[in-house]
Amino acid sequence: MLSRRLIFGLSVLCTIGFYVLLFAVAPNILMVQTHLRSEKLAARFNIQLRDPDQLFGRDTQASRQAFSARPGSVSDLLKLDTALVAPPSQDGGGAEVPNLAARIGQDRVAPAPIPMADSLRRVDGRILEITRDAARRDLEVPRRLVRPSPDVGLPAAGLPILRAPGPPGGGAALTLPNSGLPSLLAQGPGILGNTRPGVLEGQLQGGTPAEESLESIVRLPELPVAARELHAPVRQAMESMEETRDVGFMDDLLDMELSTWRNPGEAEGYFRLRIIPKQGEDIPILPKDVTFVVDASSSIPQHKLNVTTKGLRAALEQLRPEDRFNVVVFRDSPQRFKSDLVPATPENVVAAQKFLGKLESKGETDVYRALQPVMAQVPRPGMPGIVMVVSDGRPTTGMRDGRTIINGLSADNDEGNGIYAFGGGRTVNRYLLDLLAYRNKGAAQVVQPIDDIAAALPAFFKTLRDPILVDLQADFGRIDESTVFPQTLPDFFGGQAVTLFGRYRPGEDSAFALWLAGKAGKEKKEVIFRTDFSAAQQGDRDIARGWAFQKAYDIIGRISQEGEKPEYRNELKRLRAEYGIKTSYDE
Repeated sequence: MLSRRLIFGLSVLCTIGFYVLLFAVAPNILMVQTHLRSEKLAARFNIQLRDPDQLFGRDTQASRQAFSARPGSVSDLLKLDTALVAPPSQDGGGAEVPNLAARIGQDRVAPAPIPMADSLRRVDGRILEITRDAARRDLEVPRRLVRPSPDVGLPAAGLPILRAPGPPGGGAALTLPNSGLPSLLAQGPGILGNTRPGVLEGQLQGGTPAEESLESIVRLPELPVAARELHAPVRQAMESMEETRDVGFMDDLLDMELSTWRNPGEAEGYFRLRIIPKQGEDIPILPKDVTFVVDASSSIPQHKLNVTTKGLRAALEQLRPEDRFNVVVFRDSPQRFKSDLVPATPENVVAAQKFLGKLESKGETDVYRALQPVMAQVPRPGMPGIVMVVSDGRPTTGMRDGRTIINGLSADNDEGNGIYAFGGGRTVNRYLLDLLAYRNKGAAQVVQPIDDIAAALPAFFKTLRDPILVDLQADFGRIDESTVFPQTLPDFFGGQAVTLFGRYRPGEDSAFALWLAGKAGKEKKEVIFRTDFSAAQQGDRDIARGWAFQKAYDIIGRISQEGEKPEYRNELKRLRAEYGIKTSYDE
């Protein structure tokens, strides 16, 4: 009996011999052979065999023999082209045209009339249009459409004024909700905390309009006479086109408050800009598309779930009939109230409240699987898409890494939906909720006593009840936009302010100009605000700390997206040392 080694050796030798034989006979093996005869092949592809003498009539047998089928150099090709494309006549210096001089003298081409007046008008109109657009981009055109304050008269030779500190039309202080800035605590990697809580969550206060001093009024700077004459054509062109433009102005509906502070030892200063809806004005409210995403997994105790559903039922009552909504309950897999968004009719609201009343705490928590389809929802054009996430932010199944969840959902949010996260209790993952909201132009709120959820949840949703503008874009003129935070502007809701922080150079940036644009349904809206930094309110160091807080949050958002780069960690440490903004990266 043959041994295993001998059998193995024989198999190796046979294999080697087979491959050697295959390589030896391979050149003689015909792999592809056509089944068509030449005449059938020519008929199928409409091939015509032509005599080369018919194609190149001027070519001779000698010239064909002088060149091979495949020339060996570029010079051969050039010689062949020269031989084939010979001039029709080599004697006489070219062809003659009979009576050329006489025919040229007789022929006359009637010139086409050029409408110079129409052309000049079109050119002038285009120049005005380009000048106007360039001026608006540069924000150098003084704004004249701002209505003066109802409490301060406008002198005969004066310019309109913008009210800065107090709410116009009344003496009561305007109380705003929380600033919308996420309140992260230093309790985990990448979590941000403010060493002085409450600094950024104050109220706007103003005195009685009749008692305000002249220092509290921000006046638009008056242009010299020469500058006004220079801008006159542009202003006239803008006035003539305002009625036909598809952009509406909101100057009369918004107030802006500019405050500055500068450390004497620094070359750059800080500014804070608050944009506030004017009270007493008839500002159109936009319909909204709202999706409530509720965590009902076993990580939410039944008592906490009952309190949460109570708050959600109260939030549902705040919807208007023109709104659309849906409810998504998630555990291992999401469960929807309806397959798609439905109008917020009283019947649908009552049915959704009954749907929430039957929830039971059970199963695992898969946050990404619940939110990923919601991110793909397309809100109505020019209207806000609101995703209200109510969860503890602690996934127990599926995708469990917080940074991966944040990056994945933010990348899936192509439709610009705003994520607003709410959590209750002491076991909430603030890192996931806060950064998920921050990366998607939203806000987050966490209340620790579980029994406070029933009242805090509808109060939080109430701040989103009256949307005014969506898809905001801003242009700060000569201000470096990389120093303005937040980088992504949130949607604008009535009853609360949009607050921006930035840096400016007192020696170079004497004027402050802002162009703010957004969408309100099918209409485009814009606001232009222009003043001097010297006329702004004088703030304190809290403006600098507010700027540092926003920048630290922006850096942490970049870390969640790009990783812990050394330059990010060093910048966070610097913000902690200079401004007292505490993070876990400065230890």
